[in-house]
Amino acid sequence: MKWMKRFIVSAFIISLGFGVYEGYQMQQKRDITGPDLICENEEISASIEAGNEELMKGIKAIDGQDGDVTDSLLIESIEKNTSGADNEFLISYAAFDQSNNIGVVTRKLHYTDYHSPRFSISSPLRFSKNEDISLVQYVKADDCLDGDISPFIKIDGEDKFDEDPKEGIYDCMLQVTNSVGDTSSLPVKVEIYDDSYEERNFVPKIMLKQYVLYLSKGDTFDPAEYLDYVYDQMTLSIDYGPMVGIKENGKKREVTEAEAKEKSGKWVNISRIKYTSDVDTGKKGNYAVVYTYTTDSQEYTCNAELLVVVE
Repeated sequence: MKWMKRFIVSAFIISLGFGVYEGYQMQQKRDITGPDLICENEEISASIEAGNEELMKGIKAIDGQDGDVTDSLLIESIEKNTSGADNEFLISYAAFDQSNNIGVVTRKLHYTDYHSPRFSISSPLRFSKNEDISLVQYVKADDCLDGDISPFIKIDGEDKFDEDPKEGIYDCMLQVTNSVGDTSSLPVKVEIYDDSYEERNFVPKIMLKQYVLYLSKGDTFDPAEYLDYVYDQMTLSIDYGPMVGIKENGKKREVTEAEAKEKSGKWVNISRIKYTSDVDTGKKGNYAVVYTYTTDSQEYTCNAELLVVVE
């Protein structure tokens, strides 16, 4: 019986050895290497409207065992290149072989018509200290890739006037990030004033066509183009012509060109609105134009601010 036991043990050892050898052979044959992704160009340029097919042009995926697996190619991610130009991104691609091994490659993508997210402000950021102040009601953000991203706006400094705000000018910062990781920031000033009878009835207002303006580097800029109207106990349209002398009841007086031509409505000449500007369209950055209007009595003055971003 001893020989039988020795035979069984030997057979088991031999069988185990064959099993280990077969496992080793299978492991050696097992495909654990992903495909190689080959780019014709290390950088590409495209419109933000480009589809996946255009963005994947010039890339092949070749696997050592399965051959050409370019059909499995997909875009893994597109992210802003924080160390590159404003329109420069890193686009990553992935491809799979039949064993589900993955190969990846990244190259630079230049969007020819891309710009960072932009803000808009619907009215002057000027509030009575007696009202509930929520800047998010007046601020929006739009992105050329994602569309309206206003819900993602963060406002730094808004807590300064959450409870019992004092009169004054407060500095705040608007910030928003789009889906490719590009963050835009815009410094804004918020005025808190003490409500009064005079404020409501006599203090004029300058209204602008917009309160945030984006310009490309080198653009021409005329601050007067962004004035809408003045409210000085009534709405005054802005006349851009010269003042005209007329005789009325035997007396001479100067009126706007629009009044001299008897155009309907009430008018104020552009010369009544002064402005200061630090805008330099030759240099990228954030700038401001401050417009000022004073009533005929010289008693009341108002300001309006246009934020200018040169991209």
